[in-house]
Amino acid sequence: MLFVLLFGAAGAYLGDLVSYAVLRAAGPPLAERVGWLRADDPDGALARIRTGIEAHELRTLLLSRLVPGGRIPVLLAASLGGYPWIRFASADIAASLLWSTAYAVIGIIGNSLLPNTTIALIVVVAAAMLLTVVMQLVQRHRRADDTQSAEQHAS
Repeated sequence: MLFVLLFGAAGAYLGDLVSYAVLRAAGPPLAERVGWLRADDPDGALARIRTGIEAHELRTLLLSRLVPGGRIPVLLAASLGGYPWIRFASADIAASLLWSTAYAVIGIIGNSLLPNTTIALIVVVAAAMLLTVVMQLVQRHRRADDTQSAEQHAS
């Protein structure tokens, strides 16, 4: 089991390093094409994202792995924001190990609770979808609260 955990973490880590390097190389043109971040960053979004990543490196990198579709946007924002390669490589070691450990534990518990792999797969997919929906609802609620708070302060 330890070898599975370590090989999983190593694969995740190497994948992150390659993804970060590719996104850093493709950076501004890719961001312009995607449209959600711009290289010229007139409203300071990249600076805010970089500050957030630097303040919570491990948490951000780990959560980006756990949230479906979260890794690439975080890596793109970090690479465009100038997040240092060495800091990323260092923080991602722990994030990859924690991610691998979390999924190994989920696999062990899941196998003991649901020995039928088809049912286990259905439960995992449903749980991931539910987690995604819940996180989106929380983000919408936070944005609504922030907007409401900003409007109250402006009045």
